[in-house]
Amino acid sequence: MAQRASWAEGLRGQEVCVGRRALRAGGLHKQEVFMGQEGWRLSACLYNMEGGFYSWGSVNVCENRRQPQLQDREYDNIRECIMVKHQDGGFKAGMNMVVSEAGKTDGLLLDFGILNLSEGDVWTDSADKERALLLIEGNVRFEWKGRQQDSSRAFCFDENPEVLQVPAGMEIQLTAGEGGAQLCYEACVNSRSFEPVFYSKADIRSDVFGAGTMAEASTRTVRTVFDGEIAEFSNMVMGEVINHPGKWSSYPPHDHPHPEIYHYRMFPRQGFGVSLLENDAHIVRDGSTSLIYPNLTHSQVAGAGYAMYYIWMIPHLPNERWLPSTRYFRKEHEWLMDTSTKIWPERKPEK
Repeated sequence: MAQRASWAEGLRGQEVCVGRRALRAGGLHKQEVFMGQEGWRLSACLYNMEGGFYSWGSVNVCENRRQPQLQDREYDNIRECIMVKHQDGGFKAGMNMVVSEAGKTDGLLLDFGILNLSEGDVWTDSADKERALLLIEGNVRFEWKGRQQDSSRAFCFDENPEVLQVPAGMEIQLTAGEGGAQLCYEACVNSRSFEPVFYSKADIRSDVFGAGTMAEASTRTVRTVFDGEIAEFSNMVMGEVINHPGKWSSYPPHDHPHPEIYHYRMFPRQGFGVSLLENDAHIVRDGSTSLIYPNLTHSQVAGAGYAMYYIWMIPHLPNERWLPSTRYFRKEHEWLMDTSTKIWPERKPEK
């Protein structure tokens, strides 16, 4: 009997990237998406949930068999990992959940969604999770614990964000102002009780990474809202990156044992970039989300002429918090970080 590809549940109307190939699920009925369905060939990032390691391979669906390197593993111990989700047609009104993995023992360990509010809309939440809401654009009033704060952000590429971070169970209310608002929602399991924090634009740390190296090929703006140093009470990390047009970020290639989520915006909006997850390149567009599993390199590049913004979200691990030093660069590329290093055309072959 054919095995149902359970990751395809709920994906109608979305385009997802699984390993090296995109599968458009918009025209399919859920019952049609099976391992073994005639005519489909998928490439997948396969995670062995028992052994805890990743492997890359193809699944020949049309003949209902896997490549030889996968034949010895039971299907129930293998999970197809979606690597990139694309949002076609914009986000609907209200909360649009993209990832719901907070509280799981493996995977991304976070909840992530986009909250889309029209002018005058009111949204309340008291989920039993640590939560952070980052204003991407628009006007919104945050209310929590008897306090309120009006926030405005016209253009995320030029302005720092404002963010409300609250502990599990605390009720919050958001009211959209003139023109509405769009926010990023991040949540994780955290049993600690802590005082809520409102991060104003002035509170956000903004750095320029990559300057003075590689002929400025990886110059980018990195904004850190909170990490393991800034918020020791938190179980997660949140920040933003602005890729300058045609330039790289998360570069040189590095990895870490923590999973990570990137959510993108482009300027102009028809722009695109490439999310390089280990050795696989995925096109990302305005509204795309990259799902970065542990120990994969995840370099990013913006298309020439297009600026690329993304929100980055990381969960802390039980025995390893994420810190600014938790970036493990691949040794063969470490030479690129030296400001005195020359690259072609100044660099010539050694004789």
